[in-house]
Amino acid sequence: MTQNITFFLAAFLLSLPFWLGFNVSSETLSEAFFWKEMTESPELLQAQVIRQKLEEQVLRERPILKQNVLSPEIQAQSALSIFIRKDGGTKILFEQGGSRRLPIASITKLMTAQVVAKHYDPATRITISRSAVLEEQDAGYLRIGDVFSVQDLLYPLLMESSNDAAAAFAEMMGKEAFVDLMNLESGELGLKDTHFVNPSLLRFAFG
Repeated sequence: MTQNITFFLAAFLLSLPFWLGFNVSSETLSEAFFWKEMTESPELLQAQVIRQKLEEQVLRERPILKQNVLSPEIQAQSALSIFIRKDGGTKILFEQGGSRRLPIASITKLMTAQVVAKHYDPATRITISRSAVLEEQDAGYLRIGDVFSVQDLLYPLLMESSNDAAAAFAEMMGKEAFVDLMNLESGELGLKDTHFVNPSLLRFAFG
C-alpha cells in the first residue's frame, strides 16, 4: 500500500512539469493563432480595438451605485434627478413629488417665448404700452412708448425675465388668446400636468 502511494506521488511529481508546460504551450499557441488571425484580417483587428474602447467607455460612464447609502432627505416639495446618456436616453435616479402641481414662476417665460417664436414674425414692431410697464417688477427697464422688434424684445424676456416684455407680447393678440396658445403648446409637448394662467405667472391659481 505504501509503495503504491509512493509510486503515485513520484509519478505525479514527475508529470507535473509536463502538464504545466503543456498548458502554457497551449495558451501561448492560442494567443499566437489569435494575433496571427488579427494581423491577417484588418477588419477583425479593427473590430477588436473598437470593442475594447467601447468597454472602457462604458466602465467610465456607468454610474457607480454605492451600497448601504440612505435615500437623501429632500426638504423641497418636489425633486427630480435624471441621468442623461449621450444617445439622449434617460433614467430617473431619484424622484419626489414628481407629479405634484407647483408654481414655476419665471420658468413660464420659456413657454411665452415658445409661443412668440412659433406665431410671431421676428421683424414685427411692438410698442410698449402703459399697462405692460405697470406689470410687477421692472426687469428690462422698459418705458412707455419704447418700440422693439419681436426678436429684440425676446432678450429682456429671457435674459432679464422681464414681466413687462411678457405682457407686451401677450397684448399683441390679446392675453386670453395668448395664454390659450401657451396651454395648447404645452399639451402638444406632452406636459399634461402643466397649466398656464398668464405669460409671466406672477399670479397663479390652481383649480
